[in-house]
Amino acid sequence: MSRVCWQCGSRTDDERRVRCDCGEPLWLDTDPESVPDSWPDRVESMWDVLPLLGVDRPEPSAGLPTAAGGTPLLRGETLDAEGVTVHVKHE
Repeated sequence: MSRVCWQCGSRTDDERRVRCDCGEPLWLDTDPESVPDSWPDRVESMWDVLPLLGVDRPEPSAGLPTAAGGTPLLRGETLDAEGVTVHVKHE
């Protein structure tokens, strides 16, 4: 997956880079065709939205990285009355 600088527009396929030569963050250039048309009613882990992450899910033998995403995603119900849906990642 390609990465693009939001400031200068330069691109890289180097998965290790997180910053552009100009110093700004690199953003994942997600292919819209790879994003599903619908999502599960309940997202319980970051792995439920894997197509948006730009990474492959680690193998179970990888150790600690496989524990990533195990914290709950909670609905911020206090804003529901205002018509805003917010989910908070509880680390």
